[in-house]
Amino acid sequence: MRRAVHPVTGARLLLRPDAPPAAEGTLIAAMVELARRSKVSSLHVTFPTRGEWERLGAAGFLQRTGQQFHWENDGYASFDAFLEALNSRKRKAIRRERRDALEGGLVVST
Repeated sequence: MRRAVHPVTGARLLLRPDAPPAAEGTLIAAMVELARRSKVSSLHVTFPTRGEWERLGAAGFLQRTGQQFHWENDGYASFDAFLEALNSRKRKAIRRERRDALEGGLVVST
């Protein structure tokens, strides 16, 4: 049985607890400047706390919003076998969503 893997949200801007209030802004500005000087193509802070996410957004960072879905096979022999276990309405909706995703260029491997 595979274990589900989930991202861990937590503090990403590591400062001392007694750091002055302006320290986080200084750290963010320093990160941006270092990235600029290093000529990197992008700078990412993944899975920050909500407060960090908001302050990074205010500093001009793109705020990632999205969802991840994890599914584990409970013994189905195939995707079609999984679909057959659903009621008709859900089966039809999943087939439509999958068709739309594939038409958009998504590649699904099994």
